[in-house]
Amino acid sequence: MCLFGQLLGVQVDGGFAEKVAVHARNIVRLPEKVDYNTSAALTLAGSTAMHMLTNRAQVNAGDWVLVIGGASGVGSAAIQIAKELGAQ
Repeated sequence: MCLFGQLLGVQVDGGFAEKVAVHARNIVRLPEKVDYNTSAALTLAGSTAMHMLTNRAQVNAGDWVLVIGGASGVGSAAIQIAKELGAQ
């Protein structure tokens, strides 16, 4: 986790801005089939699940993971990420 991390719209103004300037390293090109709304939802749920599984719980290959609420956005992202980490 970045020691000096700041969230746009929390510590830095611009969460509801129509346009905002960010560092190029923070930009990812969306695949053609992914629209902006889907990307926003996936980014939030995915980053929450990733932080939970890699920083809080430190899930490794071979671990068993129980996801309560696996049908939610964060839950379904957690299942997919846990599988990619080699967990069951």
